[in-house]
This record gives sequence, structure tokens and C-alpha cells, in this order.
Amino acid sequence: MNINNSGSDGDGDQEDDFEVEISPPSYELMGKAPVIEDNLEPALREISAVLQSKSDMYRKRLFEAVERLEETYKILVADAASREGLTTLRKLAHNLKGEGGTFDYPMISEICRTFCTFIEDMEKASAFDLAVIRLHIDSIHMVTAQNLRGDVAKQGSEILEGLRAVIQQGARK
Repeated sequence: MNINNSGSDGDGDQEDDFEVEISPPSYELMGKAPVIEDNLEPALREISAVLQSKSDMYRKRLFEAVERLEETYKILVADAASREGLTTLRKLAHNLKGEGGTFDYPMISEICRTFCTFIEDMEKASAFDLAVIRLHIDSIHMVTAQNLRGDVAKQGSEILEGLRAVIQQGARK
């Protein structure tokens, strides 16, 4: 198939002439990218079922992550400049942020998003920083313990507004 276009490129002062040739994919390429069924519904149902079965295991992982956050927090309280502690917090918060959406814990994702932003460039945790970190960990623990999944807009907005207000209050000092 050939396409020939002759006309303005939209800037008013230059004409474009070009030919485009579209070739069907090679057999080698078609073998690497199999044809997808027109109806993706069965595959989506299967994926949804797998995610649902894994979500119970994910709740257990959330409790384990809260324990790791607690352990890391203790390291930071003992040594506010602990690179290991700050790095571990960043990794845990980042992972939880992504996983929360996958396993229907949008509040975990949102709390961890503010957590990641707050600790992103932190090199040493001040007393205020430790208090905000503590609030984030407690919020994650509360969402996990109460199993707040799906659309929890009212509780979620209150938690997030509280976290943001505390962070802004500290930024003014």
C-alpha cells in the first residue's frame, strides 16, 4: 500500500512531499506476536480471578510490610541519618504504592505516594520528619488492620488531608 501526501505541514511556509509504504508483518514477527482474540473478556476474567485469589495473600504481605516499616522506623529513631533506614523506607513505600492499586487498596497507594514524596530527598530525619514518618506508618497500619479496600473516599480523604496538613505545617516552620 502506498500513500502519497502533498500539502502543508501546518506551519504555513513549507510543503511536505512524502511516500509511505506499509508492508504486512513478516511471518517471523507474527510468530513473536500471536493474534489476540477479539473478545478479551475470558482473559480479563481469568486475570481478575487470579488477582482476587492473590489479594488475601497480599493482606498478609501488608502486615509484614508494616512490621518492616516499624523495624526501620526504630533504626531511624536510633540514627536519624541512617542511609540504610531511609533507603529501606523509600523502597517499602514505593513498592506498597504500586501494589496497593493492583490489589484494590487505593488508600495504601495514596498514603505511600505522600510518604514517598515526603522522604524522597531526605538525608537525615529531624524530630518533625520522624513524627510524619510515624503518622504514615500508623496510617498504613490502620488501613491494613481495618481492611479498607476499594472506594473508601470519606475515610481516605480524611486521612490524606490530615497527612498533608501535618506536612504543610512542618514546611512553614
